[in-house]
Amino acid sequence: MSFKRIVVGTDGSDTAAVAVAQSLGLAHRIGAEVVVVTAYPKGEGGDASPAEVAQSVLRDVRRQHPDAAMDTRAGEGDPVDVVLSMSAETGADLVVVGNRGLTGKRVLGGIPDRISHHAPSSVLIADTRWAAILPTGADPHARQEVGKILIATDGSPTADAAVDAGAGLAAALGAEILLVCVNEESHARAVLQRTAHGLEGGPPIHRFAVAGDPPTRIVEVAAEAKADLIVVGNKGMHGMRRVFLGGVPNFVSHHADRSVLIVKTT
Repeated sequence: MSFKRIVVGTDGSDTAAVAVAQSLGLAHRIGAEVVVVTAYPKGEGGDASPAEVAQSVLRDVRRQHPDAAMDTRAGEGDPVDVVLSMSAETGADLVVVGNRGLTGKRVLGGIPDRISHHAPSSVLIADTRWAAILPTGADPHARQEVGKILIATDGSPTADAAVDAGAGLAAALGAEILLVCVNEESHARAVLQRTAHGLEGGPPIHRFAVAGDPPTRIVEVAAEAKADLIVVGNKGMHGMRRVFLGGVPNFVSHHADRSVLIVKTT
């Protein structure tokens, strides 16, 4: 699985700027197109119309990344509706949103939460919280390197799809793969051995066979191993038949203190 077109939402804030920078950096490395989207409310507001303010936000993005290839679009309406409609309109296979939300809310506030549950594509929830406490002189538009990617699997076909996407990113980004399976030890080791065998010839792989509650342990292992990105499938780790997020990806996206890629595996 590879990503060819990325849609990223912004409201012009520093936290949203981090998500935009991450999207552009990722797209550059994997050869994807980027569409930067902003939304504006209906009606008039202040000295400039909402549509004019939205265009100003997009001009700032282009100014901040003068050498980046991107398309920019503004839409009227609810931010989630605009991002999702633009995603469908452009045929995006990845939507990126910051985990503070597009309105500076707490981690995975209303907007990223709704997008992660309703996007018809894979979703990257970029860790943007550090932008809220940037030291003087730090640049929120700088692209952050991804050196370690943790991929969670239970050996199921849907998890294999997430493994494929995560391994492809690791190869493109030159990152290490941290492969984790949460189950009884002998079963977890067998799953990891089979999965790692299918990834031979790619980036370095480190295996973690651990016991306990799957979503909790995935978040803990990611923190202990200092992973930059967690990759999970959107169906959950045990074949959960939810329309959108199953229990594991939903928990991980809400509790991980790092970026999370929820791969569309259904």
